[in-house]
Amino acid sequence: MPPRSLAREHQSASSIETLLACPLRFAFEKIAGIHHGLVASLPDGPLLSGKLGHRLVEELHRRGHLAGSRTSLEGHVLALFDELLPREAASLLGPGASFERIQLKEQLGAAATTLFDRLAEAKLVVADVEIATEVDWNGSKLYGRIDLLLRDGRGREVVLDLKWGATTYRKLLEAGQAIQLAVYAALRAQATGRKTLPPAGYFSLSRGHIYTTEPAAFALTHAASGPPLEDTWERLERTVIAIERLLARGTIPVTGLGESAPMAASLGLSDKAAERHLLLEPDAGCTYCACAALCGRRWQELA
Repeated sequence: MPPRSLAREHQSASSIETLLACPLRFAFEKIAGIHHGLVASLPDGPLLSGKLGHRLVEELHRRGHLAGSRTSLEGHVLALFDELLPREAASLLGPGASFERIQLKEQLGAAATTLFDRLAEAKLVVADVEIATEVDWNGSKLYGRIDLLLRDGRGREVVLDLKWGATTYRKLLEAGQAIQLAVYAALRAQATGRKTLPPAGYFSLSRGHIYTTEPAAFALTHAASGPPLEDTWERLERTVIAIERLLARGTIPVTGLGESAPMAASLGLSDKAAERHLLLEPDAGCTYCACAALCGRRWQELA
């Protein structure tokens, strides 16, 4: 186990992904609490669309519209969009935003009805939305909040994560790097005592399509061409344990710099052993990192 100064009492899909991408960023942000300056801002673009889409689906479920008829759903979804707009996406009510607002209303209305159709075709019902789950894992608590927890005709759980985009999440499944989805499935498996992970997938709010490596669970004819989530989870666990052993010795690897050693080398893995670990691209943790000046990446870019 890592020393207390480098350990977290709670882990999440986000903190695990940061740890795997760059242990130094993990130490700075998750342990030392170094973040970007707190500047008040409103979400916009895909972030705003996804946030509003989540809330729309959540309220449709809480009001019973996802369990009713398609006609009933269609009769409520657009009115509910208008109801949520002032609270969840007020910027779309401003001058010059009418085209974006109308377009998003049409997109999310279509996404909600398509989701209804997909669940009906697969004989899946929504058991709960935004369900918080916490289990003991790797000496800490593993926590996650699952967008849609579904049940099939035999009462078995199925996990569905709502996303605005599509391409990014399809590529993650294909590469065996769908970390968030694997964590959510593992959470539910441990919470319910399952020996295997429940089926899981992404639903794209912008495309109205389910992406998964387990198409039978969603009555789909095509799957994302990637390894099963079981494989992703097993590789993830091995790599987290290996990185934490380094942290316990006081060694904190850094990625994304020109002279950074590959993570496999930092972990002392042979080429064959590396195949059994979840190794991300060297700069995977750099995009939204608040610590580029501390690790030297910002100065490197200026050189």
